[in-house]
Amino acid sequence: MKKHFGNFLLVTSVILTPMAHSEIAKTKSVFITDVKKIELFDIYAYPAKLASEKQSYLIAQSQGQVEKIYKEVGEVVKKNDLVFTIKHDDPSYDYKSQKITSPIDGVIANQQYEEGSKVSAGDKLGLVIDPEKIKIVIELTLKDIDIIKVGTIGKLSYPGTPLEVDAIVSHLSPIIDPMSGTAQAKLKIVSSTNFKIGTMAVVTFKIGNRKGFELTKDAIVYLGKKTYVRVVDDKNKVSRQEVEIKPRSSSTVEVIKGISEGQKVVIKSSGFLQDGIVVKIENPTEETK
Repeated sequence: MKKHFGNFLLVTSVILTPMAHSEIAKTKSVFITDVKKIELFDIYAYPAKLASEKQSYLIAQSQGQVEKIYKEVGEVVKKNDLVFTIKHDDPSYDYKSQKITSPIDGVIANQQYEEGSKVSAGDKLGLVIDPEKIKIVIELTLKDIDIIKVGTIGKLSYPGTPLEVDAIVSHLSPIIDPMSGTAQAKLKIVSSTNFKIGTMAVVTFKIGNRKGFELTKDAIVYLGKKTYVRVVDDKNKVSRQEVEIKPRSSSTVEVIKGISEGQKVVIKSSGFLQDGIVVKIENPTEETK
């Protein structure tokens, strides 16, 4: 008996060829900004204490007891107006009551004692101020003394309110306090309306007005110690460009060197951008449409 074996060999050849569309990287999308020069300045802000430019304490000249109060807190006084009388508390002597008068025109700002209170020589019984004459006191650091000088004009304001008036530096201490490392400066304001003596405010100076370039920090590329921006040309091709910057705020920088007005700088992209690639601009300007 013959056995016949049929050998059938089916050869299937599979050629793995990547699809053409998967080889082509998707075009990256970018958002750009047109570089333009704008008005720039440096901001210097300082906490400010508001005090009366004219004030004087009412001082007890000898020990005794407050006999009578003639002017209460908030009342207007003229120079030499009677404010307190103090009676000596030694019963063995017949002293005339001591008269405490106001040394200046103004308003009684505070009183430390009531009628019947005992006082000692040198005690501060109260304070008289002129509420119409306000001075502002700030502390300048050593590096700021060469920037903020007598005659420099700033803005006095209460944070979170629309109150704002011009404040001019009138006096600047020639010495640095070794404890704080600062020098005291005094300022004057033209109008004291709605500003209260004894409160804390802020004085802000705008220094070094100039025209320059400002970009968001998102536009800056950091490679080692160098900084770059990515610019897009007329054919939507990206290239990296080295720049020199300095911080302006928590979110912006000033570009000191390296870019020109009219260039288109990438501020955001959909992915990593290699030099030379063509991108799609998502926010085209009139020039790039």
